[in-house]
Amino acid sequence: MPGEGFRCRQCGDCCNMLYVGELLEDHEFQDIFKWVMKHKQGRLEVYDPDKSRYVNKVVSSPIELQQLLWHYPCPFFIDDRKCDLHDTGLKPIVCQKFPVDEEHALLFCGCPGYDKEGECDELEGEDSKEYIATLREVFRGYPPHLFKDIKAA
Repeated sequence: MPGEGFRCRQCGDCCNMLYVGELLEDHEFQDIFKWVMKHKQGRLEVYDPDKSRYVNKVVSSPIELQQLLWHYPCPFFIDDRKCDLHDTGLKPIVCQKFPVDEEHALLFCGCPGYDKEGECDELEGEDSKEYIATLREVFRGYPPHLFKDIKAA
């Protein structure tokens, strides 16, 4: 579980930036695949950074689900800012334990979960410019709405 002082604000940044395909256990793929087949008929909507839009993908095996989760942001983060898997008992362990600590949260996705006011401390000067340049390079092609609040100080 996240460290002391963390409160998830359901912003979805971790879900939209975490490619969980290489982080899940085999049994998680099997269980999630069964749920996808039962509740989504094998169809998932994913954001494709190369096309800068959402696309529909069909998975017909746990291996295809794994490959999809390697190449796209999490397709289980739904419009009401919740994990589609949250109440199913299938939410992956890596997601349940995110973030490891405050530094991990801020460096990984700018997670505001540790800040008491719901906002991250702003970086200043050259640190801010370097950090934002790194973010832009790492997350090139992601949906622009994810970065609406990022600005240099």
